[in-house]
Amino acid sequence: MYMYLVQIIALAVMIIGTASQTPHGKDTSICTTIQPSSFTPAVQKPNITNQFQCRVEIVLRNKNKTGQMHEYFDDVNNRGYIHQTDMDVRFDAWYDYGTNEFIGYYPDAPASMPGRCFVQDLSTSSQRLLFGYSKTGPGGTGHIFSAAKALRFSGQGINEVYMGRTVVRDIQVDWWRSCQYWDSMDATMIVDWYFTAQNTWNSAVGIQVPVQAHVKGISYQNGKHNFEHYYNFFDFIPYLDATEKQVFETPSGLQCPGRKLTKAFPTVPQDAFSFTTEVLETTNMTLSFMKETYYYSQKLVMFEYTPQTDDFSPYGMHDLIEIHDFNTGVAYVTDRARGNCSYRPIEISDFDDRTSGPNTVRIRNSREFFYLDVKNVSYEGVKNNRGIDCDSWVAVRSDFPFSLPTNTTWEWYFATTEWNYINAGQENGKIPVQMRVTYPKWGLHYQYSIYNFKKSKPDLLKFDISSCYEFEQRRKFQFMLQATDAVKDEIRTNDLVFKYYVLQSIISTTGVSPIRVANLQVLVAEKVCVTFEILDVAPNIGDGSTPHREAPLDFAASTLASMIQNNQFVVTLSGGAFKYGTYLQADPQSLIEITYSNATTPAITTEGTTEATVTSQTPSTASKMSSSSISNGQVTSKSVSVSSKPSTSTVKPKPSTASSKSKTVSPQTGGQKTTGTGQVEGSKPQSSDKSTRALSIAGVVIGSIIAAVLAVLLVVYLKRSGRIRVRGQNSSAGIDNVAYSSAKNEITNTW
Repeated sequence: MYMYLVQIIALAVMIIGTASQTPHGKDTSICTTIQPSSFTPAVQKPNITNQFQCRVEIVLRNKNKTGQMHEYFDDVNNRGYIHQTDMDVRFDAWYDYGTNEFIGYYPDAPASMPGRCFVQDLSTSSQRLLFGYSKTGPGGTGHIFSAAKALRFSGQGINEVYMGRTVVRDIQVDWWRSCQYWDSMDATMIVDWYFTAQNTWNSAVGIQVPVQAHVKGISYQNGKHNFEHYYNFFDFIPYLDATEKQVFETPSGLQCPGRKLTKAFPTVPQDAFSFTTEVLETTNMTLSFMKETYYYSQKLVMFEYTPQTDDFSPYGMHDLIEIHDFNTGVAYVTDRARGNCSYRPIEISDFDDRTSGPNTVRIRNSREFFYLDVKNVSYEGVKNNRGIDCDSWVAVRSDFPFSLPTNTTWEWYFATTEWNYINAGQENGKIPVQMRVTYPKWGLHYQYSIYNFKKSKPDLLKFDISSCYEFEQRRKFQFMLQATDAVKDEIRTNDLVFKYYVLQSIISTTGVSPIRVANLQVLVAEKVCVTFEILDVAPNIGDGSTPHREAPLDFAASTLASMIQNNQFVVTLSGGAFKYGTYLQADPQSLIEITYSNATTPAITTEGTTEATVTSQTPSTASKMSSSSISNGQVTSKSVSVSSKPSTSTVKPKPSTASSKSKTVSPQTGGQKTTGTGQVEGSKPQSSDKSTRALSIAGVVIGSIIAAVLAVLLVVYLKRSGRIRVRGQNSSAGIDNVAYSSAKNEITNTW
């Protein structure tokens, strides 16, 4: 059979090269024409389907050698594939006429061996002779031979003669013979074909199938030599099912230098997305999970994960939330179970950043986040991954891990457009299904499966870093918005959307970043009550590429008060969720500041005209509480207004007169009414005897001593730390001097 003879000879030619010589031409001593038997009636030649697969035993009698081959032929899609085993050496070959590529691969060879996988121009490769090559494609491009022509069972210069019936391998067969000359190999031969006997022998697939081909002749290529080959066919199947078509794609993770990129990397969402990753490390058989949230325009990334037992984790082994703020270059790590928070600079070469200078980093763009910024990538075709049809790509990069570069193989799987991914979001971009990274030098393999991928913008309020700030480094406010009953109903129905609009108004008014607005709550009653906190500026340790100038805490508070009290604070509503109002204005008399307590709920002034002054000061000074007020659990509420007169940020109520009709709820009196003189109505004047006075003096002296000691300790602490105090047991030295094992962390946290 021509195609298999060609295969054996062509592989040898590919390895040792073809000698340049003058062709001998057809050797008439072998054959000229074949005369049919006079007693044999003509029989119609069998029809060979345009798709098939079969196993072939190759017997090279002149070399005392056998080989095995599994062949797939696909005229419909203009491609072919063979898998051959010869002297315990396996070889795979793909014939892609659409891209004009022949791809050869030795799967048992070491990954570092040059030529383990190679690519040739199919139109000029000697390997084209196996399935044939004709310029009958669109625009004169290459096309595989028809099945019959590829088998040399028909075609120009081939005249098959029916020789009758005989028996081969105990199977009754119809026998055809032809005399052929192959100029590509300067060989003349007699070719005998044997098919199952028509209407006599039933094959497993119900049609006539090839049983054997016998080829005997002389070749003058690389010197005159005789040859005799037998090709025995087994398991001939005249079609290709869906699963068998996968063989026409190269194996997952195989990167062949020089292969054409037939499909570019997919577009991924550019601004925001979130997903949960299952991280499988097959070498050590470890499994972990991580939720990742990416928001490029806000320069924020959040990771939620549990450290593994063999990880170096200075933040403990509980569930952690890690937020990277690239506006300031600070990373915040919060322990879910204990509630304590630590911070550090965003690490250089971490998996969500890129270096932008000797000591600075920047946020990755979305393509870099998925490591699509790679050269020499190859499209591997459609592969099934987790039961999903996926477009797949493969590449080899030599620059990862960034701290300890080595050759790594990367694979990407994105769901094809035929798959409908429900609730993924509206932003453009394909859905990633899986990514694989292999480190041949280290014997490591990681598989990142992606679930619940969403292309929508995340809730900014979930980027919560408030546990990193003590009470003296935050301020809490409350104000009221005026709204109609129809708008209030819409707010109840669209609570999260409304909070987003309120957040936008707060950050645009105060100039603070979104993560400095914490614990935003909305209560819809007679009016819409909004409560939230503003956090202090970030610690001055960041390594961001573009230093971010932040609005000081007191300046933000003063600006907020000014805007509300001057009828300039407005929450703008847009989108289809709100049809009955486009904006809501804050009640100018409603703003109050709530001080913190560790014991009771703050009392809130609901009536009156009390006034206070807020001015801009250096961060963390105006909002500090004294040690005594915290330890005593003191709780106060204060109306806030703006005064042009310089003063501290302490809220100072106006002295009220006896004729004032306003009433306030006072924490000191348990909600009893107060008179204009400050006495509680219905109470008796307090006794002023000597014992009481003495106790009072002693209390004042002891309290002064305690306050002085605490003040000294506070000054020493502030001078030594110089930054926000970390809550919990983590020390600043332990946090700032952590030396991560960069290569391991980059491998583990690639996605």
